Amino acid sequence: MPEHRVDDFVVRVGEAPAGPGAASAWDGFEGETSAAATTLRVLQRRRAAAGHTAQAGASRIVFEGTLYNRAELSDDARASDAAVVLEGYLRSGEGFLARLRGAFAFVIWDDRNQELVAARDPVGTYPLFFTEVAGAYLFSPSLDDLVAQPGVSSELNRLAIADHLCGRWPDPGETHYERVRRVPPGRAMRARNGTRTEFRYWNPAPPDRPLEWIEHDELDRFEELFAQAVERALRPGPAGIFLSGGLDSVSVAAMAADVARQEGRRDPLALSIVFPTDAANEEDVQRGVAAGLGLEHVVTPFYKAVGAPQLLQASLDTSASWPSPHGNIWHPAYRGLIHEAVDHGCRVILTGAGGDEWLTVGPFLAADLIRTRDVRGLFRFWRELNRSMQLARLGSLRALLWTFGTRPILASVGERYLPSALNAYRRRRQRELTPEWLVPDPELRRALLDRAYAWTSRRRPGQSYYDREGQLSLEHTLVSTEMEDLFEGSRRYGIDFRMPYWDADLVDFLYRVPPQVLNEGGRSKGLVRRMLERRFPELGFERQKKVLATNFFGDVLTVEGPRLWQEMGGMQALEKIGIVDKNGVNSVTEDAFRSKEARAVSLVWYLMTMESWVRSRLESSGRR
Repeated sequence: MPEHRVDDFVVRVGEAPAGPGAASAWDGFEGETSAAATTLRVLQRRRAAAGHTAQAGASRIVFEGTLYNRAELSDDARASDAAVVLEGYLRSGEGFLARLRGAFAFVIWDDRNQELVAARDPVGTYPLFFTEVAGAYLFSPSLDDLVAQPGVSSELNRLAIADHLCGRWPDPGETHYERVRRVPPGRAMRARNGTRTEFRYWNPAPPDRPLEWIEHDELDRFEELFAQAVERALRPGPAGIFLSGGLDSVSVAAMAADVARQEGRRDPLALSIVFPTDAANEEDVQRGVAAGLGLEHVVTPFYKAVGAPQLLQASLDTSASWPSPHGNIWHPAYRGLIHEAVDHGCRVILTGAGGDEWLTVGPFLAADLIRTRDVRGLFRFWRELNRSMQLARLGSLRALLWTFGTRPILASVGERYLPSALNAYRRRRQRELTPEWLVPDPELRRALLDRAYAWTSRRRPGQSYYDREGQLSLEHTLVSTEMEDLFEGSRRYGIDFRMPYWDADLVDFLYRVPPQVLNEGGRSKGLVRRMLERRFPELGFERQKKVLATNFFGDVLTVEGPRLWQEMGGMQALEKIGIVDKNGVNSVTEDAFRSKEARAVSLVWYLMTMESWVRSRLESSGRR
């Protein structure tokens, strides 16, 4: 084995323009280590890398991001984050990884065991992608930068693209590129002796032991952990906050104002968009919260923030330039707020993302209640949902009784007693859910359906149906892509994005709060409702229902969509790579725009988003 030398680390520093819309300086890396462990070196870096690499003997690390709890991990105040992680791993092995908190990704070559270990942070706020080229592994937090490396395949993952359009996410590690994978949140990739495996190093509720619910006398820790999460999010510097008027963002704003003042930081800047429909307009609450907290408040009308009369075109332009298909139709409006934050000197923007995942009770609790014959609890849960969200009462009852209640129980019974009949039903069901116009090639279609059968037949970890849903939230592909989109936004706009409700310590706590406590007071998000009711007694948070922009979304699609579809000339790129049948998809689109049915029109938007992204990839590779 060749000797490892310090000069195996190669750092190349490049200049990049700063500011909104520019390719700002950032903390990204591309580390390469050969399968034979002859090198571990940085191929490219956009900023000087002091402290991002370390070695101990012949073992070494490339580390990017930030540790939140380094003082708990090492007594050496002078050691870099990279050195702390490498030393801890070499001392304690994989068990040390579960203690790490922060936003980071790293690659370690462990020379003692002749193995490579690569991981991203527990909840995945820092991306990490990898591929293999000529016997070497290449890593990067940037999908685009990784694919641009010499020898890396840019072949599109047609099965993943087709599954995306069906709303199926069978593999949390796959990307829209055939040969590029992601390391899922809370997981590590290990490569040794030519074999690659993955393992989960962090889990608030390991499936192999009973779920340890938070006791009632521990509930006071919520505000303590929430304050800690917000303090960590404020560390990059002056902050802005996306203030929607909902419980999640308002709670973040209130806690951020308190923490900033306690620490002598500059007050956060409140950033709000005013939607142009009564159903989605929260301006009165937004202004009331900002005034109550004494915060400077930037309030921007929706289309002024977009900066263009056509929202869909601006959204598709973003998708075309993004590393992965970007389906967030509201992104152009929030981009306007980001520019405002940068102009005001903000270094970080906090959001309320994660509140819906961890402050609410997932609907699969209905299956646990039905299984235990808790009729009173089921009725109470249904009432709590309707008091918290704008739902059709009969439709929500039907969903709880069947979709999230009886059906998963019947699936469990079938897996145990009638596996053949259940598998036959699942195969038939997936054929029905896969549109005829999707993947017309018979061989590729068979492969797509085989993936769907395997996915629906897979055993889900978790002690209960409620727990299984929580486990899925920890590493679902959509969770990863949301984190990756924010990371890409940080690169492009020169400002960090932080989500306190995705802080691993807070997630660990909230995951184990009993459902009846999360719905304390007869409504969802009881933990923050109680806090905000005390803080803003005049704003009605104790009875607020979640505001949805669904109808506005549908209106925009039906007004702007037909013309844009015509200008695009249909799904030419998706047809070219064999994802859609031209005549079939045109017929579906015409029916959707004519009917204005929300689900059908949403599917057309996903098609347009994917078409825009695939078209840009084919053009960049010369495959028009």
